[in-house]
Amino acid sequence: RAAAPPTAQARLAARGLALRVPPRSPLTTNNKPPATGEGLLAGRVQKKSTINTDGAASMEAEAALAEAGAAAKAANSGGSGSGFKATAEKTSFSAWYESWLEKAPVVTKMVTGSILWGMGDVVAQVAPAISEEVQRKSEGGSRPGKPSGLAALEFDSARVARACIFGGGIHAPIAHVHYNFLESLTVRVNALKWGAYGPTVFKTIMEQFVYWSWFSNALYHAAMGAMQGYTLEMVSTRLNDVLWDTMKAQWAFWIPVQLINFKFTPVRRATFSTGLASLSGNRCRQLPTGDALAGDS
Repeated sequence: RAAAPPTAQARLAARGLALRVPPRSPLTTNNKPPATGEGLLAGRVQKKSTINTDGAASMEAEAALAEAGAAAKAANSGGSGSGFKATAEKTSFSAWYESWLEKAPVVTKMVTGSILWGMGDVVAQVAPAISEEVQRKSEGGSRPGKPSGLAALEFDSARVARACIFGGGIHAPIAHVHYNFLESLTVRVNALKWGAYGPTVFKTIMEQFVYWSWFSNALYHAAMGAMQGYTLEMVSTRLNDVLWDTMKAQWAFWIPVQLINFKFTPVRRATFSTGLASLSGNRCRQLPTGDALAGDS
């Protein structure tokens, strides 16, 4: 009589038993696995071959997470260049200055303006003496009977103090209003309709020829005169004497500087960038007549 076919349960049981019992190696005589460990290796290979696709995807995801964790650890420890760069950017002067511009914009610009205007006045006093000293040495000696160069320099610390007061206490808060007003005016007239350089040219023309340049230079001379004790009539006379010459001298310097400044510098940093330029630009106010108001008896 023909044997009955095995049931499904019997087939599964037989298959499970076959998987659990590893085959004996034909190379052994005592039914022990070989000493070289091929049986263990074969078992591992067989186990890996039974992993489904979901398990493979899971292993790949775990490997990716492990690599990401190692990269993050290296970045945090300073071993990675990108991590070091990010840390440097967070602690840079630019980020520090930006944080203060956000917290207290006017006060930050006042402090910055005071420092930069003071430094600019130091340059305006010392640079001509250094230039004369270099020229004297190139000519092979000093002029008889007359001190020149650094020997003739009479550094005026009170004048530096006046520049710091003007730059921080007077000019910076007014310049803050000026640059924000100029920006809003540029938006209202839609200067971009004149092309990519329309806003830059519009701002420069408005600042240098319409209102700001005239006002700021007149304010500079008047404030310096008032801090020196000049009367209103004396200040008015001085303005009539030097303002036009000051304007011509400063146009030669500030027009190209502001074309670059308005093109590439954000509005919030405009006061700082012009303060840096003032390290040499303050000299423009003094080119025609020496110190503006100082030295007159």
